[in-house]
Amino acid sequence: MRAVSPRTRATGEGFTLVEIMVATAVLALLLVSLVQVASAVADTWSTGHSRAERRQHGRAIVDFIGRELRSAALPVHRAVLSDKADLQFVLNPTSLGAALKNPHALFWQAPVATDTSQGALAQVGYFVHWDGNKPMLCRKFVNPGSSDYLIYDANKIGSWMNAGITNAATPAVQNGWVGLFAEDVVGFWVRCLDRNGQPIVQNCGAGLFDSRVPYSSTVDGVTTAYEAPVLPFCVEVSIVTVDSRATAGFDASTKAAIMDMVKSPGTVNAAAFIEALKTKAETRKDLLPVLRSAVPYQIQVYLENSP
Repeated sequence: MRAVSPRTRATGEGFTLVEIMVATAVLALLLVSLVQVASAVADTWSTGHSRAERRQHGRAIVDFIGRELRSAALPVHRAVLSDKADLQFVLNPTSLGAALKNPHALFWQAPVATDTSQGALAQVGYFVHWDGNKPMLCRKFVNPGSSDYLIYDANKIGSWMNAGITNAATPAVQNGWVGLFAEDVVGFWVRCLDRNGQPIVQNCGAGLFDSRVPYSSTVDGVTTAYEAPVLPFCVEVSIVTVDSRATAGFDASTKAAIMDMVKSPGTVNAAAFIEALKTKAETRKDLLPVLRSAVPYQIQVYLENSP
């Protein structure tokens, strides 16, 4: 009988256990690599899609504010004194609490009423409010004829804007906020500019504005005085939005760090906030998700009734 060689016998017996284990391990590594690549691609697509949506959302916010702001109104009879109740345009009014100045709060009247049975001039205002660790942009809107429409109330001169900033007319998640305009907005910046594009400085302080206070502007060496009541020539509005996943991870420390940057005197607009956030995130790793998702938006609005 013909003998079978060892090599022929080994070949006929198939794979050894060690070979099968090695092949399984290699296959497992390949599968893990494929899963990781697929996950990375999905995360990149999701992040890009989310960022694109936020950009559209943020642009829609500032465009909407700009449309209402463009038609800001002043009294028809210009001989209005600061001790008389009449239309006003105010930035960071002193009667407003610091909690709603993040860093700015702006209020005015414009012909945008949704109920015109008693006129077209509605009271409008925007500010950022933090509900716990959740930031949100709020909108005050009061139609003429409403019990909260107090711009002509002689007892509410300088504080009529508080009418909407109460439990009843200012957003609150716990009690059905009616003024919630947009979530995940960490800052709202406003600069009132003159014809030269420079911030207007009044007696009420730099960076603030009150239409009942006069101001002067110098263009090409010529100084022009504008008597009250008066509107700024242009208003720069900017906001910063962040991803909801980032705000979900906010704690008291994160909120405090963000608010410190928002309210810093050097943070004059949304772009300045982003630069401050980049610097802060170098030492505060918990701010990295905020930095990755933060998107600034800015618009300059030329007022129709400006001097």
